[in-house]
Amino acid sequence: MSTTNRFGIDAKAYYGDAGSTPATELTAAEKISLKFTLAEGEFNSRASAWQLTDVATLDAEVEITIKNSTRNATPIGFFWTKATTRAAFALKVMDAATGSRGIDADWIITSMNNDQDLATPQDWVFTMKPTYVSRYPQAVTA
Repeated sequence: MSTTNRFGIDAKAYYGDAGSTPATELTAAEKISLKFTLAEGEFNSRASAWQLTDVATLDAEVEITIKNSTRNATPIGFFWTKATTRAAFALKVMDAATGSRGIDADWIITSMNNDQDLATPQDWVFTMKPTYVSRYPQAVTA
């Protein structure tokens, strides 16, 4: 039985206007990191000496790294404008084009950094978290 490993280049990300399913593919990203966190809630009782835990809520964060190049001006400008105007936008991040898993949501940028190391090309790093405009975040498969 053969195994096919997924690499970062297999992943897909799409961005667009908040409240809609994004359709513009984000091909300029050098690195995309999708982090899911399950927030714990405790429900202890005297019936058990064990500490009991359940999942209370889900949380997600996306970090996108884009080289600061003129060929990447459109996506950098998009994320820059959303960050500086505190505006939400749609983003869908998938681990591959087909047979994949990911998240589709409206997002808000919580930080942006421009790394300016002396001897390497500059990077823009945008960090975002889900927000609500007219739809809730949803885990998706394709």
